[in-house]
Amino acid sequence: MIVLSIKPFKLQPGKKSPKYVVSLEGDKYIVLYRGDLSKYSIREKEELSEDAYEEIINHLLPKRAESRLLHLLEKKDYTEQQLRQKLHEGGYPESAIDAAIMTMKEYNYINDERYANRYIQFQIEKKTKLQLTQELIRKGIRKELITEAFQHLEEEGTIGDEMELAVKLLEKRHYSYDVADTKEYAKQYNYLQRKGFSVSTIQKALNKMS
Repeated sequence: MIVLSIKPFKLQPGKKSPKYVVSLEGDKYIVLYRGDLSKYSIREKEELSEDAYEEIINHLLPKRAESRLLHLLEKKDYTEQQLRQKLHEGGYPESAIDAAIMTMKEYNYINDERYANRYIQFQIEKKTKLQLTQELIRKGIRKELITEAFQHLEEEGTIGDEMELAVKLLEKRHYSYDVADTKEYAKQYNYLQRKGFSVSTIQKALNKMS
């Protein structure tokens, strides 16, 4: 196949990258380093052999994607969706992304269930179930995994009552039922509602602060 163009690859606006986008016939493209261009003798308007292309797609880029994932996971946990996005941003093709993700999952380096459990444990004293559920969904965690995580942690007694959290938040806001007027009551009610507490929990918490 003919190499149509070789252009610098930009990870983000304003940032230079050592990578290059190699555009090929058939609306195909690969993102490679300068050393790769030399290794595979890739030049504009010249032929890239099928063997070289297959080696790049099926071996070089999947292995490179795996290394990228390991580097990311050394620093902190990520969900599968987050890691896929990171690789997309790096210009990896879908096939390389799928292969790298599969390998990481086989070694249990990527585990959305574990991520959900840990995330809830670390955040439950500051956020409601609704907030945590919404955040985990945005991170790509399936709703059923989130539900299972809450059930598991509740059975273990790891997470506390939302009523306790609501009361703690009100204490931090110096709310007192004894002196609060209707306006203050409504203000704190709306605050807890925005946090995702249920109506019954809000009413109990506001009245418990007497």
